Amino acid sequence: MSVDELAVKFDHYMKRYPELYDELADVVAQWVDDGGLVVDVGCGSGLVSVAVLKRLPAVSVIGVEPSEDMRKVALSNVSKANVVDRFSVVNGFSDELPFEEDSVDGVVSRYSLPYWSDPAGSFAELFRVLRPGGVVILEALNGKFSLLKLWLTGFHMVGKRSGLGVARYHVDAYKSAYSVDEVKDFLSKAGFVVNFVDSKKGDWRFLVVGGKP
Repeated sequence: MSVDELAVKFDHYMKRYPELYDELADVVAQWVDDGGLVVDVGCGSGLVSVAVLKRLPAVSVIGVEPSEDMRKVALSNVSKANVVDRFSVVNGFSDELPFEEDSVDGVVSRYSLPYWSDPAGSFAELFRVLRPGGVVILEALNGKFSLLKLWLTGFHMVGKRSGLGVARYHVDAYKSAYSVDEVKDFLSKAGFVVNFVDSKKGDWRFLVVGGKP
């Protein structure tokens, strides 16, 4: 089974939990003015983009996704949500974004960090494309998450009929995950100010908001 096939199956599984995407969209709404341009880095199947577009009725979202298959799924999901007129998706990677300097109001990314081949270069690239006053909103898997809890989470997913491949895909992502302190360090070295952190000890995820001065 290919990574893209797994990601599509993961998309089907995660559609059971729309509240997770709504929560992230609420955070975006707190930091980005409606009517601005938001870039969803590693947009995958577009579930974050859909939530943001629904939450902010005048915002535009551009998804960045290297997988052609996933770009097609994202367009399908956004179209079904009737918000496709404010959405587009482009081929790209986190360390080479196809946008001009100082052209983006907000960047959001959910759980894509483990797949960034050059994290330091990627954060520098986010800094480049954001306008002064723009923000990056990063929801990340916690690299310090307990291995025991991680495997229990995998078993829970299988019990919820995620499929063994999807559960393994989720567990494997933690192998390249970072701690909240490492992410804060990436942001600071790229020139960002760390504006907000939501991190609970022992939790499987955390949220960091960085601002471009």
